[in-house]
Amino acid sequence: IAFLRAMDLVFELIGYIGLASVVLCWVPQTLATVRSGRCDIRLSFVVLSVLGAACLTVYFMSKGDTLGALLNGIVTVGGAINLFYCLFPRRLPTLSHAATRDLVPAGGDDFDLIRPGADRLN
Repeated sequence: IAFLRAMDLVFELIGYIGLASVVLCWVPQTLATVRSGRCDIRLSFVVLSVLGAACLTVYFMSKGDTLGALLNGIVTVGGAINLFYCLFPRRLPTLSHAATRDLVPAGGDDFDLIRPGADRLN
């Protein structure tokens, strides 16, 4: 009986390592998505991940498993952030006509932004 309890503990630990790994894999992706303002993951993958994590959160809550619910809840939030940026990517700023008139060739094919009235250091 002690052996069976030990095995239950081992399997529970393996499950939590798996859950933590899933959470940790979303952290750098979500940070990159927020920084760039766009999600470069397939929409179908993000939708299924959010749906799956949300369902697992409800499942673990129904079983009274706080850690499982918490970890999957975090995955749901991370996935939802990515889903938001998949659906509503932040537009990259574009140069207006007023800004482009201040572009002065710096030599070769490169351009530097020179503010009107600023001296060039060459």
